[in-house]
Amino acid sequence: MTSKLLPYLISLLAATDTLWRPGRRDVVGNDQAVAICERRNQFFKYGMPFQLGGGDDASRKSAERVASELEKLPDVIFRRRKNKRVFWRLSDQGDWRLRSRCGSFGVSSMLTVMAALRCHMQDVPHEPDDNIVCETWLAGVDGTGSTDRLFDLECILYPALCRGWVTSNSDLDGRVAYLLTEAGREALDHLDDVDLPPYDQAAVDLYFDALLVAREELQAAKPERRNAIAPRLSNGLWPEDSDAAPIPPIFTKAGRVRSLASMKNAIAKMKL
Repeated sequence: MTSKLLPYLISLLAATDTLWRPGRRDVVGNDQAVAICERRNQFFKYGMPFQLGGGDDASRKSAERVASELEKLPDVIFRRRKNKRVFWRLSDQGDWRLRSRCGSFGVSSMLTVMAALRCHMQDVPHEPDDNIVCETWLAGVDGTGSTDRLFDLECILYPALCRGWVTSNSDLDGRVAYLLTEAGREALDHLDDVDLPPYDQAAVDLYFDALLVAREELQAAKPERRNAIAPRLSNGLWPEDSDAAPIPPIFTKAGRVRSLASMKNAIAKMKL
């Protein structure tokens, strides 16, 4: 990946993350919530809208050269319509390589949480809600405080939400629960040996600049369906607290995220 192409890929990552990146749960209006839901659905079907260049002939030709170089990268997947690039998204490997350079929690922390989610899964495909895990159980808090840990949990998991490996569920009080998907179970078995590049401060700066641009655009987004109501996927009917007892929290007593190996050991002891 050349340095010339890096800003385009980081802008794509930031635009994708904006749809899932955590923030205050009480400040999103209904129109914005509907617009976010519509864009998430579009992303899962096709990817992010591809828009690059414009203006005079020289600008369009320059943009076409950049797009052609991007399309050659294994990190990017394009979707065409009538032979025109319409949508694009990062491949799984491209996603993790960029996140590593941009200073995210990283693959290991995400896999730790996914392992905790998998240990709670039951063989009840017709009743998937039985496998949801409340955020406070994962974080090891009682729900009355430690909001920093809940925020950290969201930051760890939103890359998995982007990939469809984890889904989330919220109730009318703003509580969140998570569910590991079948795709997430498969990813959990194949991502612990990913070779990732080191942290890169220049990439971090590019990412947060792009994130601000993407957030401003999303805040002004209008839903395609007028008068639509943002979906509420739950009325707070979480599993009983006793169901959570065997789940090891992802944080240590010191507040650090457990390593994947530590989580696996804790799960193994739980099953003895």
